[in-house]
Amino acid sequence: MNSNAQKWVAALRSGEYDQAQEGLQTETGYCCLGVACDLYMKDTGLGKWLPPAAWEEDEERDVDSHQDWFYAFESDYVDEAAMSIDSFTLSNVVKDWLGLNSADGKFEDKDRGLDSTLTAMNDNGYTFADIADTIEQNEDLFVWPYEG
Repeated sequence: MNSNAQKWVAALRSGEYDQAQEGLQTETGYCCLGVACDLYMKDTGLGKWLPPAAWEEDEERDVDSHQDWFYAFESDYVDEAAMSIDSFTLSNVVKDWLGLNSADGKFEDKDRGLDSTLTAMNDNGYTFADIADTIEQNEDLFVWPYEG
């Protein structure tokens, strides 16, 4: 796992972030992927959190309709074509910054013998510490070559 993913794992274990479900950021906290977006923003100076009203009412943007308590992460990457607004999964720039294979953190759950996602873990009651352990134990989350 690259150094950015290592920072993410450390942040999940730090206690600095309150955990929330069903959105990258809500009024009560962050999901595990929202923590990654927040770290990306702090580390690169790119991107911003958009309060619900700032993106919910913007009809010129091509965004899905979401409930009004979800914040969205807007990645203002160098190339405007790469800019995106996301409220449930990682934008490509954050996904690539972490070295992940997918925007929702897809991996093979070896205990249950099926595919799962970090998003599903977060929304189904696993703690940030559980998710950090899963990230460390599942190299298939990452693009090869895996830097483990």
